[in-house]
Amino acid sequence: MLDPANRNQHFKERLESFSDIVFGFSLSLLAGRLIVPSHGDEVFADPSGLIGFVVTFGALVGCWFLNHRMFRDFYDPNPIDTAMVFIELAGVALLPYALATVSKFKFDEPQPLVLYDAVFLAIMGANSVVSRLGFGRRWRTWSDDQRRVMWRRVLIHRLMTGVFVVAIPFAFAFPNFGWVPYWTIPAVSITVRRSYRGLPAFARDAPGALALPSETSAL
Repeated sequence: MLDPANRNQHFKERLESFSDIVFGFSLSLLAGRLIVPSHGDEVFADPSGLIGFVVTFGALVGCWFLNHRMFRDFYDPNPIDTAMVFIELAGVALLPYALATVSKFKFDEPQPLVLYDAVFLAIMGANSVVSRLGFGRRWRTWSDDQRRVMWRRVLIHRLMTGVFVVAIPFAFAFPNFGWVPYWTIPAVSITVRRSYRGLPAFARDAPGALALPSETSAL
């Protein structure tokens, strides 16, 4: 029988592998949800499906990187973190269906886009919770510079969650402009990464040990 430390590590590795499987199936199902036209000359007649696929594929790749960093830097095998991971994976698994409804109904009704927004809200909200809890547990093990990097990630997760919270009522109010809030996401991420250097009060001016190199790698 494994001791508690090894058992937790084993569980974490199994859950991370399971997450990769869910992401892989979701990515592959995105293409399967595209509608095949009746004639070859209609492939590009309505490119909205292809555009939605490209955008969603790119967003899912970004979510995979968030998931990767979450496990590496913040996740702890406890009930709350684990529940958040499964909420995130539920959103990832539901995303192909959400894209299919948007592709089929376009912007005739707001509900398909609201579902699409809600799926990303679940993904980003779960990441936000785990990253904030993980920062609270681990900030003492990081140097001051590493704390700032990690706190910026926590803030980006929070702000992106806020974007999707706003996107849902925005889609109801302005269904034809439901994609507008999405354009704020790159601006939010770039602005925080380049300009924000703050820390929460509890993590300021406190000694911390240097983290392992893998904890602050580029990916």
